[in-house]
Amino acid sequence: MLVGPHRHLIADLPAAAAELRRVLAPSAPVLIRSPFPGRHGQTGLFRFFPEATRALDDYPTVERVRQVFTAAGFRYRTLETHPPGDRGLPGSNPRPVQS
Repeated sequence: MLVGPHRHLIADLPAAAAELRRVLAPSAPVLIRSPFPGRHGQTGLFRFFPEATRALDDYPTVERVRQVFTAAGFRYRTLETHPPGDRGLPGSNPRPVQS
């Protein structure tokens, strides 16, 4: 299951995580791809429109998302950052981040 960069449209993150846990197979992974507060780095939107970082004020932090999904029964695997222009296509080279 992919939860994309429109995470801010989910009003109740714990309810969403619980529903994903309910409908997915026990070992099914969830990929969350999103900008996070303080981690927008070199994302093109934020490089060219720095004022857009204010929109991230309403996004949950990496720690919050990790806490909510762990509480819902998902296992944390890794946190990766993708270089500018990367769309997560085969052959891309994501960089693991120590957390």
